[in-house]
Amino acid sequence: MSVKPITSHSQFISIIMEEGKTVIVDFVSERCPHCKAIAPTFDELANKFSSDKIEFYVIDAEKVDDVSFEVGGITSYPTFIAFKDGNKMEESTFGAARERLQYDTAAVGGSQALDCTLSESLLKVPLILSSAIALHVSFTTGNLPSSKEVVRQTFNEWIFTLLVKYGFPTIKAFYWVVSFAEIATIAYHTTDPNSVSAIQDTPITFLFVFGTALAITGGLIRCVREGQHVITTGPYAVIRHPAYTAGLAEIIGLLILHGSANSWLRYSGVLDIPGLKVIVVAWLAEIALLTISVVFRVSQEDEILKSGFRDEWEAWAKARTDHAIIVRREPSTTLPYQRERQYSFVYEGLSMGAQLYSYMAG
Repeated sequence: MSVKPITSHSQFISIIMEEGKTVIVDFVSERCPHCKAIAPTFDELANKFSSDKIEFYVIDAEKVDDVSFEVGGITSYPTFIAFKDGNKMEESTFGAARERLQYDTAAVGGSQALDCTLSESLLKVPLILSSAIALHVSFTTGNLPSSKEVVRQTFNEWIFTLLVKYGFPTIKAFYWVVSFAEIATIAYHTTDPNSVSAIQDTPITFLFVFGTALAITGGLIRCVREGQHVITTGPYAVIRHPAYTAGLAEIIGLLILHGSANSWLRYSGVLDIPGLKVIVVAWLAEIALLTISVVFRVSQEDEILKSGFRDEWEAWAKARTDHAIIVRREPSTTLPYQRERQYSFVYEGLSMGAQLYSYMAG
């Protein structure tokens, strides 16, 4: 079934007042280019979700202006409003992006693909808390190293020190706010399963589970603190700086968790809150700067270990562990020792941040 036109006020009233039926109306204008751009998406949704319980309509709000007044005035085009038993349920505009329209339609129409069940919602709570706790613990450090413990007071070391001192608390605080906001949304929809609010809950997806697992695993590894000697067992038998590897893996996991297509941050509509996008961009900038700083700091930490445990470190690094933060596949087992090129991780971290930003911008 395709989208049906509404041409009069009386037709509009009779349609939305039908009991037990949900009606989604697209208010458009002939002069609106966005209306034409999103029309195919709305038509696809109509073909997918139309049934005896839900129908889709389009109305030219400028030609039938008394209908616009009936719903409280239409200030932008297109505007999508869902009605049930004559009552307005949901409203979203093109500014919320096609994905938001698709999610709103699925939420109102009871899509099995995007519908979030009660058990699914409750299962998300411990996973959300686990990722938040993992980030909080791994981003909580002891005392900063003194000037005597640093080989060179480089610009990167200065940036890293500022990030640890001021950036870590803000990263943790913002992440806790986002986590509690998602849990609050789950609690709201759990207490009233039939509610359709401006901020939606989202179901558990593969990327949600994968991102959470990566973040928690990275956080757990980060909890293992190094002693004052060259450790050559456990993960240190594979890479020289597993704490940094775990930290970068945790960051990528968090970006997947909150930047994937069906993530709560992208799909719930929370980014429509004024000013929140700016805060997210600032958070991403901190994460990107931290990623770059960590990668460039690896060589400096190698210098510290090498100066303190020269013979032990060189034997360990060359004979057993030539990978700094990433395990790479050697082209041949007969090749001599090669120093690890670390900078590919900069690209990986920044690309994931760029994906989250593109999702956020819609």
